[in-house]
Parts: sequence; structure tokens; C-alpha cells
Amino acid sequence: SGNLRIKGTTDLENGSALYHIVADLNNQPKVLDTLIVKAGEFNLITENEAPSIHFLQIEGLQGNFPFVAEKGTVAIELYKDSLGSSRATGTVSNDDFMQYKSDTQVYIASLNGIGNDLQQAMILNDTLLAEDLKEQYQDVRDQIQEYELNFIKSAPNSFISILILERFVANNIIQIPEAKELFDGFTERIKNTPSGKAIGDLLKKTPKAEVGQLAPLFEGPDPDGGTFSLEDRLGKITIIDFWASWCRPCRVENPN
Repeated sequence: SGNLRIKGTTDLENGSALYHIVADLNNQPKVLDTLIVKAGEFNLITENEAPSIHFLQIEGLQGNFPFVAEKGTVAIELYKDSLGSSRATGTVSNDDFMQYKSDTQVYIASLNGIGNDLQQAMILNDTLLAEDLKEQYQDVRDQIQEYELNFIKSAPNSFISILILERFVANNIIQIPEAKELFDGFTERIKNTPSGKAIGDLLKKTPKAEVGQLAPLFEGPDPDGGTFSLEDRLGKITIIDFWASWCRPCRVENPN
């Protein structure tokens, strides 16, 4: 834990209000503080337990600006007409967040462009073009995934890295062993965040045999009275038939 210090500059008028917001357990906005703009500046000092995503929202305007609340001084440049161009720097995770947004901007623009072209191709019923655009779209997504994996490896003390890994695990984008290796590379500061603890607990559990995941190793009796070991079949295509003794169709099939 430690103090979070926000030193902000903005093009908002004097007296404008900014809401310091966090998402609650139900993912609903909860206002923590109200900041008042004075001479183009706003400031805040508050206790911060662990790195997490917070937001600034301008009173009367739609949208918000996300930043990482963590120990240290965060310098925020807030633009009322361009929240997307606003910046937060000064701490490890915020510097990394700005770098991540800058680096992935070209990928996002490419995805949006391909997505628009794909929509037009489908409207025109141009199946050949649509299939080609789908391949292009997936190729860009693969590039983003490769970038994010490298980002995690290069930024083990960044809260942004644990958020990316959390998404990878939740969506089964990478295998559990790879996720464990990445998680083990994080600093204790990141492992002890709520997201870090949740991922750590998940990775300690015995992995489920789900589609796309590596099959867990196991042993069991085979029909000849010996022992079947999946480890002995590594590198070979193996079909495993699950059955139950109380299932009549299963027992009929057993001799085969």
C-alpha cells in the first residue's frame, strides 16, 4: 500500500468537476472523489492498497479516461474533447499502459478497416473476398497476440501485464503451462494484486480436460489387465472412449 498522487493538467474551465471512479464488485461505477479544476490543474492525494484500474470522468460529458492507480505520482494530461488522446505517466504501469496503447494503435486501426471491408463484402455476397478478409483479420489478431505475449515477458512489474494474462487465461488463448511460466515471471507486487491472486489460485488448480487444452496425464487399467498410461502415448494420436458400467449401450460396445 502507499499514497497515490495525481497531478493533472487540463483544458477544462475553472470550477469544472472531475469524478474519480472505480468499478465496484458488480462492475458499476463508484465515485471515490470529486476533483475541482483550478487554473487548468487538478490534484489528489489518496491511499492506494494495490494497483488497479481507475477512471476520471468529466461532469456532464460522456466517456471516461482510464489509468492505473498505484503508489507514486501520476501525471495526467486530460483533454475534454479528446479523452482518447489524454495521457497518464509517471509510474511503471501507467508508462507501460501508454506504450501499449501507442504500439497497438496500428493493429486496432487495421482491424477496424478490415472489419468495415468485410461487412461490405458480406452485404455484396462476395464470398471469396469475405474469406480473404477473414484470413487477414485473423492474421492481425495473431500479430496482436504475439505482441501481447512479448509485452508480458518484457514488463513483469506492470499491472497491464497481469490484466493481459488474465484475459488470455479466461479465454483459453494460451495453455495453462505457458500461463504458469508467464505468471512465475511476475514480481511479487503484481502477484499480490487482486488480479494476480485470482490468476495464481486458478493456475494452482488441476486443469480441466477442456477442448483446446492439453490432456491431463493419467493412468488406469486396460482391457488386457495391464496399466494404460497417457504419458506412454505422447506424440501419438490417441482416441479415448469413456464409458460407465451402468450404461447398457456402453457395455454392448465394450467388446469392440
